[in-house]
Amino acid sequence: MFSKYLFLCGLLFTATTTLLAQTDLDDNEVTVVSNFEARLSDASRVRVTGIKPPADTSRRQQQYFVVDRPISVDYPAPMIRPRGVSRDKAEPGKNGYIGIGLGLPGALYGDLSYDLSSVDNAELGIYANHFSFNNNGKVENQKSSDTEFGVGGTYLFDQGFAVSGGADFTSQSRYYYGYNFPEMETDSTPSFTDDQVRQRFNITDINANIFNGVRTAADFDYKAGVSLYLMDGDPAVRESNIDINVQATKWISDKQPLDIKFRADFTTYKDTSSQKLNNIYLNPSYTTAIAGRYRLKIGVNITSQDDDFDLFPDVSLNAPIIDGLLSAFAGAEGSLQKIHYER
Repeated sequence: MFSKYLFLCGLLFTATTTLLAQTDLDDNEVTVVSNFEARLSDASRVRVTGIKPPADTSRRQQQYFVVDRPISVDYPAPMIRPRGVSRDKAEPGKNGYIGIGLGLPGALYGDLSYDLSSVDNAELGIYANHFSFNNNGKVENQKSSDTEFGVGGTYLFDQGFAVSGGADFTSQSRYYYGYNFPEMETDSTPSFTDDQVRQRFNITDINANIFNGVRTAADFDYKAGVSLYLMDGDPAVRESNIDINVQATKWISDKQPLDIKFRADFTTYKDTSSQKLNNIYLNPSYTTAIAGRYRLKIGVNITSQDDDFDLFPDVSLNAPIIDGLLSAFAGAEGSLQKIHYER
């Protein structure tokens, strides 16, 4: 009990002494200064060597399942623009052409053509040419002359059909001079005037056609035409012809056309006597693709001449050996071939 009182008195005395000793301190500022120096005691280094864990040689198979999750993304359509390629500037086109030439002996050449292209849906052209030579100064009547001129055109109507036509005139002059080769001339070699050795042919051709200018909705192509010519020869030879053609094609598919052609060819000859030769042709055929590579055409050509009917084959097979480089063709065709003056 006494010790407790003694301890309390000691504390009170200490506190009183402290308060009396710090009466000069500022109540707002207190500065504490303390110096401390830390030192570590000596220690020995311990080296530790790591040990690799044993390798894991077990085999594991993992399988991942990814669930598709479509995401709708709205974005504006890209603007695709062609890449510009520089090229040489094309020269302006010419509608007309003319050529003139001279040669020996006494040769004259001329060629002229003009195309009208300013009309929409139309083509129109005119042409003319001439060639002649004259060696009459050295060999009597050794000369010749050919002249031709004509016009032709096509017009496409808004309804989808087109018409074409043309007219042509040809004049051919031949002089038979084989009687007077220089190495064969003698005092008795005869002499002839131009009219005596000349043979002249004047030929007039006219044609007209109508056909579908664009693909039809029913995949049906058609064409009908008529052509005629008149040949007047001097001395007295005359020939006239009219040729009628009708064609139709039905496209079952892009590679399977069904065709039918009709032709009537009427010719009349006149020299020392008059003759007629009329031929009729009917030619149906069908073309199909085999295995997507081979093309087989099967048809027949039925002809009539002076009530005499003939049947000719129209069969062909096209087989590509190397695509785009080499193909093989095999087939058989037959028809009537008319021989006449004009052709």
